[in-house]
Amino acid sequence: MDGVVYCNGVGNFLLRNAKIKNLRTSGSPPFSIGIYLDGQETINMQLENIIVVTGDTDPENARTIVSAISRNVKNLGLFVNKPTSGITLKIGTSVNFKYIYSDEIT
Repeated sequence: MDGVVYCNGVGNFLLRNAKIKNLRTSGSPPFSIGIYLDGQETINMQLENIIVVTGDTDPENARTIVSAISRNVKNLGLFVNKPTSGITLKIGTSVNFKYIYSDEIT
């Protein structure tokens, strides 16, 4: 799997005030992942005011953030145009409007 941001191992990082866009539309689905977290090691990720856009149109496979195993992500502002997979958002969720999922995000 490919992603604009890719981590395969131990990681501890913060993404802040960025727009991540992957508009690839060919290959094996999912085609265009914004953030991909691979491996079995500990990855601590915090998102602050991040927009993730994917060009994948497959209704079942289109994902903006994908994790190979279940991981927690500290979220302080995430906007996506397709669902996420394998992550649990902590702090900011759709309930307190720190996570926005809409097809209108481009």
